[in-house]
Amino acid sequence: MPEEDAVKVATLMVEASISGYGRHCVFRRRQYLARLSCGGCNPTLFISVEHRTTAAALIDCDDGPGHRAMSAARTLAIMKARTAGCGRVESKLRCYAGTRI
Repeated sequence: MPEEDAVKVATLMVEASISGYGRHCVFRRRQYLARLSCGGCNPTLFISVEHRTTAAALIDCDDGPGHRAMSAARTLAIMKARTAGCGRVESKLRCYAGTRI
């Protein structure tokens, strides 16, 4: 995994822990690492926008780590909200805690 993505995922996991989101926090790091090492998650994801409207989008997360994918979705949703007054971004093909959804 590129260092920048690894730092982003680690930061988001720590933020989740501090914020009380136990299902998304550092205690799952072993599951994420196991999934990455067995090839079940794409460490070099390329996120692409598959469909977009003024206020919404669907992104393909290239079977990459869920924290990184959701960070990209959040950023895009905020940009759309600034433009349209609301924003929604759905995602597909992302890994989450060792499973693909």
